[in-house]
Amino acid sequence: MAEKLSAEYDFNKILVAPDASNPDHFKPGLPCPKRMRYFEGKTNIVWSGSLSMPWADVSLMLDAAQQLWESHKDKICFHLIGKFDSSLAEKITPNVHIYGIQPYHKLPNWLSAMDIGLNFYKPGKNDFGSPIKFFDYLSSGLAVICSNHPQMREILDEINLGSFVLDDSDPILLTQKILTLHEDPDLLNRFKTLSRNLIIEKYNWKNTVGSIMARIDHGLSG
Repeated sequence: MAEKLSAEYDFNKILVAPDASNPDHFKPGLPCPKRMRYFEGKTNIVWSGSLSMPWADVSLMLDAAQQLWESHKDKICFHLIGKFDSSLAEKITPNVHIYGIQPYHKLPNWLSAMDIGLNFYKPGKNDFGSPIKFFDYLSSGLAVICSNHPQMREILDEINLGSFVLDDSDPILLTQKILTLHEDPDLLNRFKTLSRNLIIEKYNWKNTVGSIMARIDHGLSG
């Protein structure tokens, strides 16, 4: 977005302030919803956010879930939180569980019970956005697999885990990424720890707002 503004409007001072998360609100170790007690010991994957928006690449996730059901049955489970069309229930395999819209203040509890967060967009205008659920996943201490979004790739590169950004909307590739984490608990736990630390040290609201205010003060004084 900064590059586009600079090219089209000749702005010479641009501050890119990404979204962030609140590590005191979204954090690991919270009491999990009763429903999630049935999934202890499994690899739990979450999609949090609307499933009915046209830019959400839900089919990518469902195709990967189909492949994983055929090979691993219920050892790897998908949990979908958010608004969805009723027709979605006809498309899911038994390893996919739908909970609908949950109260915002309860989302940290849901995310705390998960291992991997998914964030997939179809190519287009979303490349110019800053997906807040991505930051909430990281704050909750989740590994994240996401679509080829410029900002998400840049941030995961900071912890040398940019390989979990999908270059193509390919369910086979997604399945491979999930299995890499499922079959390597040490890698999964390292990813989760680095995710959490990234929010605590950098991508939290205090830092984001502070950087904006500092640049405003600098601009006014200059």
